[in-house]
Amino acid sequence: MMKKLFLIPSLLFLIFNSCSEEFNPKTDFEQQYALYSIISGDTTYQTAIISKSYNVPGFDPAEYNGNPYVTGAEVTIRYDGKEYKLKDTLISSQTNNFPSNIYFTNNFQPAAFKNMSIEARLPDGTILTANTQTPKSANLTFSRNGFDSDSFIEEKSEGLFFIWNILDSGNDEMMYLPSLKISYVIKTGNTQTLKHVFVPIKYFQNGNEYIPQYPQLSAYQELSFSMDVVDRTMSSIGENIVDKSTIYINDAEFELLILDPNLAPYYQTVDAFLDGYTVLLDQIDYTNVNGGRGVFGSFFRRTKDLSISAEYIFSFGYRVYR
Repeated sequence: MMKKLFLIPSLLFLIFNSCSEEFNPKTDFEQQYALYSIISGDTTYQTAIISKSYNVPGFDPAEYNGNPYVTGAEVTIRYDGKEYKLKDTLISSQTNNFPSNIYFTNNFQPAAFKNMSIEARLPDGTILTANTQTPKSANLTFSRNGFDSDSFIEEKSEGLFFIWNILDSGNDEMMYLPSLKISYVIKTGNTQTLKHVFVPIKYFQNGNEYIPQYPQLSAYQELSFSMDVVDRTMSSIGENIVDKSTIYINDAEFELLILDPNLAPYYQTVDAFLDGYTVLLDQIDYTNVNGGRGVFGSFFRRTKDLSISAEYIFSFGYRVYR
C-alpha cells in the first residue's frame, strides 16, 4: 500500500513535467503596431496614436515599465487632393502612468460622404495605412413623413419620441448612436456645480436596485423613451440630497452620433468611444489598418435641444435654472 502512495505522486510528476515541456503559453515575440485615429466631422482638431506590442520576462504584462507609444513617426492624412501632416506631441494621461504620445492637426475638418486615407511611416520602416469614407449627414433632419421629434419634456403618457432622416441617403445603411441627457446645477452656498444625467432606454429591476440600459448602436431612425423611465431618471438626480431645492434643472439634449462603416464595427467591439489616447493593442478585435492593427474611422455629431416644463420640474421638488 505504501508503494502505491509513492508511485502515484511520481506518476503525476512525470505527467505534468512532460506537459510543461510541450506547452508554453508564451510564443516567440513578434513586434506589432496599432494605429488608432477617429476623425470628427465637427471640429478641425484631429488626433492619432500609434502603439506597439511589448514583451516581458515572465507572464504578467503589468511587469512592463516602458512606454508603449511610438514617437517620431510621419503621419499624413490625405483628403480631397490635399495632404495634412500631423504633429508629434506629449500629453498627460488619465489611464496610464506615463504621458501619451499623440499626433495631431488643427486644420482638418472633412465634409460628409468623402473618402480619406491615413499613412504612418514608423522610424523602423514599418508603414501603416488605412482608408475610410465619412458618413452621410449633411441633410439630416429630426423629422420624417410629417412627424417631428419632441422638443419639450413634460408629463405625458406617451413619453418622448425622436425620429430622424438623412435626405438623399439612398439605400445606404447608416449606423446611429443616440443618447438623451438632462443638465442640472447643484447650488451649495456660493458654489454651483454643473452636472448631467443620461436617460436610459429602460431599467431592469434587480431586487431593490434598478439597472439602466442605454440606447445601443443601430440602423434604426427612431427612438422612444417611456415616461416612467424619464420620471425615474429625474428622481435619481435628487437621490441622497435632502434639500431638493438646491437642485436646478436646466435643459435636455438629444444627441445623435453618425458612424462610418469602419467605426461602427469597432464601436460594437469595445462598446465605447475611448479617450483617444489609450493603448488598444489588447482590446481591438476589429481592424481596418494595413500593416498592423487598429482603426481609422469617422463620425458626425448632430444634436436637438429640448426645454423642460417648469411644472414637471417642480413636481420633483427641484427648481428651474435661469
